[in-house]
Amino acid sequence: MKRSALSWLVPVLSLLVLVGAWYTAGQLGVLSDRSDIPPLAAVCSAARKWFQNGRFYEDLFASLQRVIPGILLGAIGGAVVGVVTGRARLVYLFVGPVLHIWRALPAVATVPFLLIVFGVSEASKITIVALGVFFPVWIAAHEGAGHVDPKYLEVARDLEFTPIQTYRRIILPATTPFIVAGMRTGIAIAYIMVFIGEWIGASRGLGYQLSVAHVVSSTEHMVVGLAALGSLAFLTDAIYRTAIRALLPWMDERNA
Repeated sequence: MKRSALSWLVPVLSLLVLVGAWYTAGQLGVLSDRSDIPPLAAVCSAARKWFQNGRFYEDLFASLQRVIPGILLGAIGGAVVGVVTGRARLVYLFVGPVLHIWRALPAVATVPFLLIVFGVSEASKITIVALGVFFPVWIAAHEGAGHVDPKYLEVARDLEFTPIQTYRRIILPATTPFIVAGMRTGIAIAYIMVFIGEWIGASRGLGYQLSVAHVVSSTEHMVVGLAALGSLAFLTDAIYRTAIRALLPWMDERNA
């Protein structure tokens, strides 16, 4: 219980220190409406207007409609392809070079191409997010499936496991911790990709609001948008970690 309380208390304390320093700097005149960094009061005023006009909930829902399906599609695709390429060398030799070339490209550079191919539609934005999630999950699953302890595979052969039993009882449990780690990286990249997709072509979303704030040079609205996007990413990661602890308690026991 002490460890659980401490894990919540320290992050909250760090946020309070940051907000307190920000507020104090505004009160002392270090930050003003003319400075590059807006004071906390101006940011709170911009956030209040965003909430009151109802646009915040519309933008939040629009971004979630793109992020959640993108994360699910990218994670499932990356996990399946990673397990296959990790265990089937011929498949990896065939598709590996193409995937590595695509993975090496900057994510920002691929977005205009994807928008041209899929058009400025919801499908294109979901695809952009899914591709951002796919590669870290694929690499993690590939490495995990490719480094299963040979002793376990020998035991499976001695017990005359079928290929399906071997995958279900040996390979997938050994690969799961790698997939879980890759997913956390994928979630962070998902919000980067949805921001880029909404910045380039959207009329709703947190990324769209950031692009509008940039055009009109409204730094307080930019800070509100960044805080909203970062908080949503943090909340998604926290929900994911909580779900993993509930669904896979043996991972925490092993790490402990």
